[in-house]
Amino acid sequence: MHKKLVLMYGSHTGTAESIAQGMLAEAQSRHYDAVLLGLDDHEQQPFTAPDGGLYVIVCSSTGDGDAPDNATKCFRYLRKLKPLAKTQPFAKVEFALLGLGDTNYSNFCGAPLKVQKYLKDLGAEEFYAMGKADDAVGLEEVVDPWIENLWPVLEKKCARSSTGAALVEHEAVVSTAADLESAVAELQLSSSNLAHPPVFTLPAVPGYTFGKLAVPDLPATEAITTLTNLPKLVPPTVTVTPTGTMKPVDSDPIPFYSQFASPITKDFVPPFSAHNPTLATVSANSPRTLSSPGAVKTIVQLDLQVANKDHAWDWVPGDAFGVCTPNQHELALALAVRLGLAQWNADKKLWESPILYIHGQSGGPADLPLSLRDRPLLPRPSAAPSSTTEELPAKGHYYSGYELFRFILDIHSTPKKALWRHPTLPDARVGRGPGLLHVLESFPNAHPTLPVLLAHCPPLTPRYYSHTNTPLAPGAGTGTLQAVFNIVEYAVVDGQEPRSGLASKWLANMQPGTRVPVFPHLSNTFHLPAHLDVPMIMIGPGTGIAPILGMLRHRARQLQIARDLHGDAPAAVAAAPVWVFQGCRDPAKDWIAGDEMKALVEQGVISRYVPVFSRTHADGRAREQGSKYYVQDALREHAGEMRALLEGDSKAAAPGAGLAKVYLCGDAKSMAKGVMDALVDIVAEARGVQKTEAIEIVMEWVKGGRYLQDLW
Repeated sequence: MHKKLVLMYGSHTGTAESIAQGMLAEAQSRHYDAVLLGLDDHEQQPFTAPDGGLYVIVCSSTGDGDAPDNATKCFRYLRKLKPLAKTQPFAKVEFALLGLGDTNYSNFCGAPLKVQKYLKDLGAEEFYAMGKADDAVGLEEVVDPWIENLWPVLEKKCARSSTGAALVEHEAVVSTAADLESAVAELQLSSSNLAHPPVFTLPAVPGYTFGKLAVPDLPATEAITTLTNLPKLVPPTVTVTPTGTMKPVDSDPIPFYSQFASPITKDFVPPFSAHNPTLATVSANSPRTLSSPGAVKTIVQLDLQVANKDHAWDWVPGDAFGVCTPNQHELALALAVRLGLAQWNADKKLWESPILYIHGQSGGPADLPLSLRDRPLLPRPSAAPSSTTEELPAKGHYYSGYELFRFILDIHSTPKKALWRHPTLPDARVGRGPGLLHVLESFPNAHPTLPVLLAHCPPLTPRYYSHTNTPLAPGAGTGTLQAVFNIVEYAVVDGQEPRSGLASKWLANMQPGTRVPVFPHLSNTFHLPAHLDVPMIMIGPGTGIAPILGMLRHRARQLQIARDLHGDAPAAVAAAPVWVFQGCRDPAKDWIAGDEMKALVEQGVISRYVPVFSRTHADGRAREQGSKYYVQDALREHAGEMRALLEGDSKAAAPGAGLAKVYLCGDAKSMAKGVMDALVDIVAEARGVQKTEAIEIVMEWVKGGRYLQDLW
C-alpha cells in the first residue's frame, strides 16, 4: 500500500485546480496523507522515486488539445523520457486521471489523453478508469460520480491513519424547520466582530440594481421543511482572521496588480503570465466602435501599447494576449457590504474594508488562485491589535475584504441558458443564472463565512484576445497590441436586470492612457504556414475574423518586404491561393474591415473573397423569414472550386501549390460543427466515399495540422 496520495492538476482557467483542491480537502478529511501539486511541480514528488507513488491527476486542455499553462514543463519532461520507454522507469507508479474537455473542439480531452499515453508508455499502471468530463454538457455529469467512486478504490491503494479507518459519510439531510435554522446558523459570519452597517441603505452603491432571485418551480423559502440530496460541501482549507485594521476601498485596479512588481526595481519582471502580468496603456483614439447603430452586437477595437518597451514579447498573428480583468467595482463592493466586509466612513466620505489575514492549512491558502499565493499582497498592518497579530504565523496573506471580491472570486454562477433564457430578449441578450449576490439577497439570513466562499467560488480567470495586427507594420513592433471583440450582453434571471460581459464592457469603457494588466498567450499551431507556396482557406464569422485579419495583414507585409528585396523583379515573388470566407449579419451594420478585405484582393494577398451575410442579401434586402445563410452554406456552394485546393489537383491549382491549410476561428458551440459537417460533405462528394470515411479524413487533417481551429 502506498503511504501518500499525490494529487496533481494541469489547469488553464482554474477549473481543474479547483476540482483538485476539493479532492485534497476530502482526502484530508478521510485522513489520507495527501499533497497537492501543479503538474509543473512534479519534481517535488518524482515519478521515478524508488518506491513509485500513487497519483490522482486532474488535467484540462487549452487550444486544440494543448497543455494547460502550468503543465507545459511536465509535458516536455515526459516527452524527453520517451526514448527510455523500454526500461519502464515509471513501473512502480500507479495513477488515475480525470480529463476536462469540450466536445465542441475536435481534439476532445487532447492534453489529458497525452498524459495518459506518456505515463502508460513509461510503465505506469492506470488503477482507475479515466474520466472524460465534457464542458459542453456540464463537467459535473462526469466529475461528481468519478470522484465519488474513486474513494472506495483508494481504500485498497493508499493507507490512512487509524482515526480515519471508521470514517462514515453522512448524507446532507435537513428534516425539520428547526434543523434548517440550525444548518443556516452554521453559515453565520462567526470569524468577524466587525461593525455591520445597515445593508443597501444610503449611502447607496451607485450603478448596480439589487434583485431578488426568482427560481422556476421553487416553493417559498418559508415553506421549506425538508431538504434532501444536497450536494456535499467542500471543506474550506483556509482560516480567516480580522486584523482590526481598515483600508480605503480603491476602485482603480492598477494599485492591486502593481503589488506584483519587483520590490527592488518597482517594475514588473518577465516572464509574464496570468500570475505575473505587465502593464499596457490604451492608445489614443481607442477604444473605438466598429459596428453601426442598430447592430445586434456592439463590436469594439482596442489598441494597446506595452508600457515598458523592454517588456514586449515575441508574437505573431494567431497568438493572443491575456487581460487580467477585475470584477465590476460596484458589484464587488455590494457583496462586501452584504457580508459586513465594507462600511461607509461618514467622516472621510469613503468606503473602507477590513484587512483580513488568510492562512492555508497546507502551508498556503490552497483555495486561492496561484497568482495570489506566496506573496505578501498588503503590508503587515502596524495598527493591528497585538493580541491578534502576535499569534499569526509568518507565512500568510493580507487582503481587504473588498479586494477578495474584486480581484479573486468569480462571483457569478455558471450560465444556465436553457433555464434562465427570457423569451422577450433578443438573441444577443441571453438570460443567465443568478450570481452570488442574488442568492444572498434571496436568503437574507444566510451569512456564509469567507472560508466557505473561498472554497466554493472559483478564481477569477483572465480573458484572451487574438491579435488583429501584425508586428511587421511600420512603426508598430511587438509592443503594439490590438484586439477586436463583441460586448457581451445578457440579462439576469427574469430579464429585468441587464448585464454586460465582465471583460468586454470594462475594456470598451477604457479611456486613452488607462493602464491594463496584460500577458502573452501564445499558440502552438494556429499560425501562418512557414512558406508562401501553401494555399489557405480561411473562415471567420463575426469577430472570428479578428485573428484571420491579423494573419492577412502579416502576409501582406511579408509579400511587400519580399517584393522590395527583389527590386525590379517583383513578379518573382509568387504566393499560393488564399480564400477567405467572412461572415456577418448585415453589411450595413457589422461588416468588419470589408473595405480592407477588398483592398487585399486588389493587392493579390487574397485570391478569392467570399463575404457571407446571414440576415440580408448582398444588395441589402432582408432574407426571407427563417432563411439564413452561413459560412458553412457558402463552403458547400463553392465546393467545386475549392476541390483543387483541398485535394491537390495540380491541373487546377496554382503552379507549385500544395494541399491547402484550413483555418477556422469563431464560436465553438454551433458554427464549428456546421463548418466541420460542410467539409465532411465536400470531401465525401469529392472522393466518392461514405460520410464515416470522410469524417476520418477530416480528422486526419486536424491531427496533421491541415485543419486549424481557434474556437471559444
